[in-house]
Amino acid sequence: MAHFNINGSADEYLDLVKIPKVYDFSDLFTDEVIAQVADKVDLACFSCGGMSKGDVESLCHFVEKAGCDSVLCTLGSQGSVVYSNGLFYWQDAVRVKAVDTMGAGDAFITAFSIEWVQKTHSIEESMIKARDFATEQVMTNGSFGFGRSF
Repeated sequence: MAHFNINGSADEYLDLVKIPKVYDFSDLFTDEVIAQVADKVDLACFSCGGMSKGDVESLCHFVEKAGCDSVLCTLGSQGSVVYSNGLFYWQDAVRVKAVDTMGAGDAFITAFSIEWVQKTHSIEESMIKARDFATEQVMTNGSFGFGRSF
């Protein structure tokens, strides 16, 4: 699996990579970028905290029409959704006392992507594993207030 992201300045290499490609659009996506990239990736990931359910569903349909039929949207404290082969899989977040939310979405994407590529679990089971991993992440001190000088 190869992981690309909207900030990576590597989109020109998408056609050269012949293994499953995960692309993190973060919350910086535009319709134009989605249209340019979606048909070159296998799993499109978006940070959609604060978006309505209808807007998230519209985004997933747009991505599918642009050429990618597997979409993962993290929704912050509202959970996540995977849209794959025309079906939506919604999952609530686990309520915990978060210490640091930096990296929670990245942790979710990482854990889900590994499960998704290996195809050893259902989408629902993969989402649970990813949620549990991201939940552990938010209960760990990270960069917010605990950064290290190098």
